[in-house]
Amino acid sequence: MRRRKVKFLFAVAKEKLEKSGNKKKKTVNDSQKIRKIKKQTYLAVWALSTLLLLLGIGKLFVFLSSLDRPKSITISSSRGYSWGGNHSINLVVKSKTIQLINLNPVDNKLTIVDVPDEAYIEVPKGYGFWKAGSIFELGQGENPPVGPQLLKLSLSKLFGLPIDGVILLENSNDIRSLGRGWFSLLSNLSNIESDMTTFETIRVLRKISPVRADKTYFLDLKHSSITVSKLLPDTTRVLGVDTIKADLFFRQHLKDAYISNSDLSIGIFNGTNHPGLAQEVSRMITNLGGNVITVSNADQTLGQSRVYTADNLSKQNQSVERITQLFAASCLKDKCVSTDPKVNASRAQINIVVGEDFFKKFYERNSIF
Repeated sequence: MRRRKVKFLFAVAKEKLEKSGNKKKKTVNDSQKIRKIKKQTYLAVWALSTLLLLLGIGKLFVFLSSLDRPKSITISSSRGYSWGGNHSINLVVKSKTIQLINLNPVDNKLTIVDVPDEAYIEVPKGYGFWKAGSIFELGQGENPPVGPQLLKLSLSKLFGLPIDGVILLENSNDIRSLGRGWFSLLSNLSNIESDMTTFETIRVLRKISPVRADKTYFLDLKHSSITVSKLLPDTTRVLGVDTIKADLFFRQHLKDAYISNSDLSIGIFNGTNHPGLAQEVSRMITNLGGNVITVSNADQTLGQSRVYTADNLSKQNQSVERITQLFAASCLKDKCVSTDPKVNASRAQINIVVGEDFFKKFYERNSIF
């Protein structure tokens, strides 16, 4: 009887020990599983974080790369320079209305010219005369569409001014409000198209917005003495533009501060067989405030326009830089040297030789804008 009891107690104790061992083994196994799950979770979070970081870096790289490309891939540009924020800049702004805007960062002045849709003006490249409000759609009907470029070129020819860029706005008529604060600027960028780079567009808008009201000049062409009623041969009356009065206005309000203040002498030579080009460039330079002392024909013809400067003038000179940007951007990197005897004999400190590229830009239908 006693032996049975001992055996029973021994069996009970053994069973308890086995249960205790199994429990400890289970606890160890559970602990290992938890550590394994934690490790897997950590690796998953790390992998996801790394992926998101790489995607963010990629998007940032794409954004930064886009800053130096035209704001709109649908608007081509043949400009060979970037606006650095120092010189005056002329822009065509197209929204519900058409405006010519000049920003003078030196004097912190802004000039806004409202161009009426009914203004009857000559469209370059042989399109003839059209109302200003129809020029954009006229260009958009081409293949590929060239509405912004054609509008920019038309106002450049009408007003005798180099136009640096064009901006298309979807939801705003007041470009001054777009750059007021970074949040407003960045939220409006998606509604802006331009042939300028994103970086240039941001820079322009940021410089326009703080210009004070007393430094801003408005001109409504429709209600100014610059526009006149004209009678066409078919007895139709249209709203014409008196270019002589327009030139007088622009020479006062839209001149480039550096070019005007430097008073450097400038010579213009026609390096093509097309008459009148030197006079056109002379008008542009004069409207910018330049001192033109010579307008003539060159002895040699050129395919590309060139700007030649006196030996004592550095290409870093602000006036030299601006004029070279506008008429021969290829001479910015390496100073161009003339082999034309007539040009070399010029007394002017800056000599512009107008090449075939200028003629193609304004007169050939199928050439690049």
